[in-house]
Amino acid sequence: MFVAVPPAKDVESVRSFPTFTRDLLGLANWLERCGVRTVAMESTGVYWRPVWNVLEGRFEIRLANAQHIRNLPGKKTDRKDGEWIAKLLQYDLVPASFVPPTPIRQLATLDTPIGLHTFPVENGAQG
Repeated sequence: MFVAVPPAKDVESVRSFPTFTRDLLGLANWLERCGVRTVAMESTGVYWRPVWNVLEGRFEIRLANAQHIRNLPGKKTDRKDGEWIAKLLQYDLVPASFVPPTPIRQLATLDTPIGLHTFPVENGAQG
């Protein structure tokens, strides 16, 4: 995953981070050292969730719908996307998508809803 900060914040303003927890914690520490207070990220499937979980409480986070922050046509790369999102955030042009509060997100990740169990029906019998 590529992450960008304004060039004035760090000599290496675009960095790549693996997505293991220890690396995401390193990302959060780097963002803090750069003086970042607000983070914007693109909502891509469920891949934003671990990043959100590590950054939540340390930064203001804006989860952006990819359709709302599209870049100009051309060769698309993750690095360019990171730089583009950082630039949009500098100008407050990243609309935040709704993200449910933590308890609701935790409930939504349960494999089986509480109290609801399904049983297979065999040989057409219902029970």
